[in-house]
Amino acid sequence: MQSENGMLKGDIQVEHDLQLNGMVTGSVTVLRGAHFRLNGTACKDLIVEAGSSAEVNGRVSGNVVNVGGDLVIRGVIDGSLKTVSGSTQTDPSARIGSERI
Repeated sequence: MQSENGMLKGDIQVEHDLQLNGMVTGSVTVLRGAHFRLNGTACKDLIVEAGSSAEVNGRVSGNVVNVGGDLVIRGVIDGSLKTVSGSTQTDPSARIGSERI
């Protein structure tokens, strides 16, 4: 798994396994076959496409949409969480919007 530390500017598409220990200033889209582990902050939205997977251990300032992947939420989502299809798990310590799960 590739690890990125620091800031990524703009929207990104995750095509290969990636661990982010920093910040992305835009939205993140996780493409089929990729795994994304967020230990930092995504300043906009996170979209988990079919056949991909993601772990949110940090913060997503926007919304999170799972459209067919495997998603685990352990951190904070300031916006909303929507599962169109796929698997979404929320840890008891997770926070979605103003609600604690």
